[in-house]
Amino acid sequence: MNMVRGGDHRREERDVSGGVPLLERTWIPAFAGKTGSNGKKSPAPAATGVSDGRTTPTDEVLSDDPALDLWVRQTVGTSRDVSGTCKIGPDADPMAVVDQECRVKGVTGLWVADSSVMPHVVRANTNATAIMIGERVADWVGNS
Repeated sequence: MNMVRGGDHRREERDVSGGVPLLERTWIPAFAGKTGSNGKKSPAPAATGVSDGRTTPTDEVLSDDPALDLWVRQTVGTSRDVSGTCKIGPDADPMAVVDQECRVKGVTGLWVADSSVMPHVVRANTNATAIMIGERVADWVGNS
């Protein structure tokens, strides 16, 4: 998992691995229209019938702690909003991919209008910022 440098990765794996059987006993049966081991029905009745049950991990993996740990390491991941993959800069900057108006250098008529031109990820959802970048670039494209 290695989500935290210098952290106790084995503990993280056990925490995640321990949650899989708990999910199996409580949440998934509720969504399959069944009663979970806690004796409660789904907290969201509209979701009843959405799932026919678990597809992975298999019963064999669930019953074997080392196998479940391996499944977690191979399956569980993190997600993030990627930004900064298209550097903005002047022609003198060999690492810059786009100019100050997000035009791709060396390609006529191509602009980049998403969060890849942001030098840093904003400390909030990137959606609004990406929309504003798109709106601004659309203005530049329309005026070119």
